[in-house]
Amino acid sequence: MMRLLPPWAWLLLLAILFVLGLFWARATAPDLSEPINPLDDARKALLQVYGFDLDLVSGPDGGLLVRAVTPGGSAERRGIRPGDRIMAVGDRSVWHTQQLAELLNQVASRGYPFTIMVARGETYFGVPYGAGLPPEAGRPPGDQAAE
Repeated sequence: MMRLLPPWAWLLLLAILFVLGLFWARATAPDLSEPINPLDDARKALLQVYGFDLDLVSGPDGGLLVRAVTPGGSAERRGIRPGDRIMAVGDRSVWHTQQLAELLNQVASRGYPFTIMVARGETYFGVPYGAGLPPEAGRPPGDQAAE
């Protein structure tokens, strides 16, 4: 009985097919109909979970500027207002929305209360979040609850 090809020829043929497959995969463009923007995705997640809409990156004064708060949302109940700046989570300063979302996920997953440092003008105050805290906890000094 006669073999069609020797073993080394089969290996060579498989290697050629593999390389051709790599070229085909490289030439086939991925579907980019919806651009990937991790900062914007993080901003949307923060709005949904914490109730504040932020600038994507920190401004010249530092911190992330709060553009808007969801009426009746967690941020509004805790006294965060548009124009405030989110400066830090615990002892970690924040520079962009993706970092803030990651820090909040880390500290929230531990199940302990944590503090978000907020700046309003020249005044800095901590806003506590976490398990076992009432939604109105941590309102800044002199801030009146919404009637």
